[in-house]
Amino acid sequence: MAEPTRERNVDFSDPSRTRVKARGYEGQIEYFAPETFPGVTGVRFKDWRFKDIDKKIKDGALIEIDPGARTPVQLVEADKVISDVPLSGKLLFVHVDLEDNIRIYHFDSNGENASSYLFEFSKGEIVCWLASAEQSKPAEFMEYEEPGYTSADFTNIEPGTEVVSGRRIPAGFWETLGALEKGDLEGVTIPIVELDKLR
Repeated sequence: MAEPTRERNVDFSDPSRTRVKARGYEGQIEYFAPETFPGVTGVRFKDWRFKDIDKKIKDGALIEIDPGARTPVQLVEADKVISDVPLSGKLLFVHVDLEDNIRIYHFDSNGENASSYLFEFSKGEIVCWLASAEQSKPAEFMEYEEPGYTSADFTNIEPGTEVVSGRRIPAGFWETLGALEKGDLEGVTIPIVELDKLR
Protein backbone atom coordinates (compact mmCIF):
# COMPACT_ATOMS: atom_id res chain seq x y z
CA MET A 1 0.00 0.00 0.00
CA ALA A 2 1.53 3.32 -1.04
CA GLU A 3 -1.39 5.66 -0.34
CA PRO A 4 -4.94 5.21 0.92
CA THR A 5 -7.45 4.47 -1.83
CA ARG A 6 -9.46 7.60 -2.63
CA GLU A 7 -12.67 5.94 -3.84
CA ARG A 8 -14.02 3.25 -1.56
CA ASN A 9 -14.88 -0.03 -3.23
CA VAL A 10 -15.91 -1.50 0.14
CA ASP A 11 -18.48 0.09 2.46
CA PHE A 12 -21.82 -0.33 4.20
CA SER A 13 -24.60 0.51 1.78
CA ASP A 14 -27.35 1.28 4.31
CA PRO A 15 -27.57 3.25 7.59
CA SER A 16 -28.53 0.16 9.59
CA ARG A 17 -25.29 -1.57 8.53
CA THR A 18 -27.04 -4.71 7.34
CA ARG A 19 -25.81 -4.49 3.73
CA VAL A 20 -22.27 -4.29 2.38
CA LYS A 21 -21.01 -3.41 -1.08
CA ALA A 22 -17.60 -4.90 -1.76
CA ARG A 23 -15.58 -4.86 -4.97
CA GLY A 24 -18.57 -5.03 -7.29
CA TYR A 25 -20.79 -7.21 -5.11
CA GLU A 26 -23.56 -6.03 -2.76
CA GLY A 27 -25.59 -8.12 -0.36
CA GLN A 28 -27.29 -8.57 3.00
CA ILE A 29 -25.01 -9.52 5.90
CA GLU A 30 -25.40 -11.17 9.28
CA TYR A 31 -23.21 -10.67 12.35
CA PHE A 32 -21.68 -13.20 14.70
CA ALA A 33 -21.40 -12.71 18.48
CA PRO A 34 -19.03 -9.94 19.68
CA GLU A 35 -15.47 -11.03 20.53
CA THR A 36 -12.29 -9.52 21.94
CA PHE A 37 -8.59 -9.96 21.24
CA PRO A 38 -6.86 -12.03 23.96
CA GLY A 39 -4.99 -9.74 26.35
CA VAL A 40 -6.26 -6.55 24.67
CA THR A 41 -8.61 -4.17 26.49
CA GLY A 42 -10.86 -1.58 24.88
CA VAL A 43 -11.29 -3.34 21.52
CA ARG A 44 -14.28 -5.43 20.41
CA PHE A 45 -15.18 -6.91 17.04
CA LYS A 46 -18.10 -8.64 15.37
CA ASP A 47 -17.37 -10.87 12.41
CA TRP A 48 -19.92 -10.72 9.59
CA ARG A 49 -20.73 -12.74 6.49
CA PHE A 50 -22.87 -12.31 3.42
CA LYS A 51 -26.08 -14.31 3.84
CA ASP A 52 -25.95 -15.77 0.34
CA ILE A 53 -22.21 -16.48 0.05
CA ASP A 54 -19.97 -18.94 1.87
CA LYS A 55 -17.80 -16.96 4.31
CA LYS A 56 -14.76 -18.75 2.91
CA ILE A 57 -15.24 -16.69 -0.26
CA LYS A 58 -15.54 -13.23 1.33
CA ASP A 59 -16.38 -11.85 4.76
CA GLY A 60 -15.37 -9.17 7.23
CA ALA A 61 -15.62 -7.67 10.71
CA LEU A 62 -16.83 -4.50 12.42
CA ILE A 63 -14.23 -3.33 14.95
CA GLU A 64 -14.92 -0.91 17.82
CA ILE A 65 -12.09 0.81 19.74
CA ASP A 66 -12.56 2.71 23.00
CA PRO A 67 -10.98 6.18 23.29
CA GLY A 68 -7.26 5.82 23.99
CA ALA A 69 -7.15 2.12 23.09
CA ARG A 70 -5.59 0.37 20.09
CA THR A 71 -5.79 -2.85 18.15
CA PRO A 72 -2.90 -5.32 18.34
CA VAL A 73 0.01 -4.53 16.07
CA GLN A 74 -0.33 -7.13 13.33
CA LEU A 75 1.86 -8.57 10.59
CA VAL A 76 -0.14 -9.37 7.46
CA GLU A 77 0.61 -13.02 6.59
CA ALA A 78 -2.03 -13.54 3.87
CA ASP A 79 -1.55 -12.88 0.18
CA LYS A 80 -5.11 -11.75 -0.63
CA VAL A 81 -7.42 -8.73 -0.63
CA ILE A 82 -7.61 -7.12 2.82
CA SER A 83 -9.32 -3.73 3.14
CA ASP A 84 -9.81 -1.59 6.25
CA VAL A 85 -12.48 1.11 6.10
CA PRO A 86 -12.55 3.82 8.81
CA LEU A 87 -16.16 4.57 9.72
CA SER A 88 -16.67 6.77 12.76
CA GLY A 89 -14.81 8.78 15.37
CA LYS A 90 -11.17 9.84 15.40
CA LEU A 91 -8.66 7.17 14.40
CA LEU A 92 -4.95 6.90 13.70
CA PHE A 93 -3.78 4.23 11.27
CA VAL A 94 -0.12 3.20 11.59
CA HIS A 95 1.27 1.32 8.61
CA VAL A 96 4.69 -0.13 7.76
CA ASP A 97 5.20 -0.99 4.10
CA LEU A 98 7.52 -3.58 2.59
CA GLU A 99 10.35 -1.04 2.41
CA ASP A 100 10.05 -0.33 6.18
CA ASN A 101 8.54 3.11 5.66
CA ILE A 102 6.34 4.05 8.63
CA ARG A 103 3.27 6.09 7.75
CA ILE A 104 0.59 7.51 10.01
CA TYR A 105 -2.87 8.61 8.83
CA HIS A 106 -5.46 10.52 10.85
CA PHE A 107 -9.17 9.95 10.22
CA ASP A 108 -11.93 12.15 11.65
CA SER A 109 -15.44 11.21 10.58
CA ASN A 110 -16.47 14.86 10.94
CA GLY A 111 -14.10 15.75 8.11
CA GLU A 112 -15.72 16.60 4.80
CA ASN A 113 -13.64 14.27 2.63
CA ALA A 114 -12.23 11.66 5.02
CA SER A 115 -15.10 9.20 4.67
CA SER A 116 -14.31 8.35 1.07
CA TYR A 117 -11.02 6.57 1.90
CA LEU A 118 -10.06 2.98 2.58
CA PHE A 119 -6.78 1.15 3.12
CA GLU A 120 -5.65 -2.01 1.34
CA PHE A 121 -2.53 -3.83 2.42
CA SER A 122 -0.31 -6.69 1.38
CA LYS A 123 1.52 -9.67 2.80
CA GLY A 124 4.50 -8.59 4.90
CA GLU A 125 3.10 -5.20 5.90
CA ILE A 126 2.48 -4.17 9.52
CA VAL A 127 -0.70 -2.41 10.66
CA CYS A 128 -2.31 -0.97 13.79
CA TRP A 129 -5.34 1.25 14.57
CA LEU A 130 -5.55 3.65 17.53
CA ALA A 131 -8.60 5.60 18.73
CA SER A 132 -7.92 9.15 19.89
CA ALA A 133 -8.50 9.73 23.60
CA GLU A 134 -10.08 13.07 22.64
CA GLN A 135 -13.56 11.64 22.04
CA SER A 136 -16.37 10.41 24.23
CA LYS A 137 -17.50 7.43 22.15
CA PRO A 138 -15.69 4.43 20.64
CA ALA A 139 -14.34 4.77 17.10
CA GLU A 140 -15.10 2.17 14.45
CA PHE A 141 -13.68 0.67 11.29
CA MET A 142 -14.67 -2.23 9.06
CA GLU A 143 -12.41 -4.97 7.73
CA TYR A 144 -13.09 -6.90 4.52
CA GLU A 145 -11.29 -10.00 3.27
CA GLU A 146 -11.48 -11.86 -0.02
CA PRO A 147 -11.15 -14.87 0.29
CA GLY A 148 -12.64 -14.93 3.79
CA TYR A 149 -10.74 -14.63 7.05
CA THR A 150 -8.62 -17.42 8.51
CA SER A 151 -6.57 -17.41 11.71
CA ALA A 152 -3.41 -17.58 9.61
CA ASP A 153 -4.02 -14.20 7.97
CA PHE A 154 -2.38 -12.12 10.72
CA THR A 155 0.24 -12.54 13.42
CA ASN A 156 -0.19 -10.36 16.50
CA ILE A 157 3.09 -8.72 17.51
CA GLU A 158 3.99 -8.26 21.16
CA PRO A 159 5.29 -4.80 22.19
CA GLY A 160 9.05 -4.49 21.87
CA THR A 161 9.41 -7.38 19.42
CA GLU A 162 12.26 -6.85 16.98
CA VAL A 163 11.67 -9.72 14.53
CA VAL A 164 8.48 -11.69 13.77
CA SER A 165 8.08 -14.41 11.12
CA GLY A 166 11.41 -13.32 9.67
CA ARG A 167 10.17 -9.72 9.35
CA ARG A 168 12.25 -7.09 11.15
CA ILE A 169 10.35 -4.31 12.90
CA PRO A 170 11.83 -0.97 11.74
CA ALA A 171 13.83 1.17 14.14
CA GLY A 172 11.70 3.74 15.92
CA PHE A 173 8.41 1.91 15.41
CA TRP A 174 7.71 1.09 19.06
CA GLU A 175 8.79 4.56 20.21
CA THR A 176 6.45 6.14 17.67
CA LEU A 177 3.56 3.92 18.68
CA GLY A 178 4.19 4.62 22.36
CA ALA A 179 4.09 8.37 21.77
CA LEU A 180 0.81 8.04 19.84
CA GLU A 181 -0.70 5.98 22.67
CA LYS A 182 0.21 8.68 25.16
CA GLY A 183 -1.23 11.39 22.90
CA ASP A 184 2.26 12.94 22.67
CA LEU A 185 2.06 14.05 19.05
CA GLU A 186 5.04 16.38 19.52
CA GLY A 187 7.11 13.28 20.27
CA VAL A 188 6.24 11.78 16.87
CA THR A 189 8.84 12.65 14.25
CA ILE A 190 6.89 11.06 11.38
CA PRO A 191 4.40 13.40 9.66
CA ILE A 192 0.78 12.55 10.37
CA VAL A 193 -1.28 12.69 7.17
CA GLU A 194 -4.79 14.13 7.52
CA LEU A 195 -7.10 12.09 5.31
CA ASP A 196 -9.50 15.00 5.08
CA LYS A 197 -6.80 17.10 3.40
CA LEU A 198 -5.73 14.54 0.80
CA ARG A 199 -6.89 15.11 -2.77
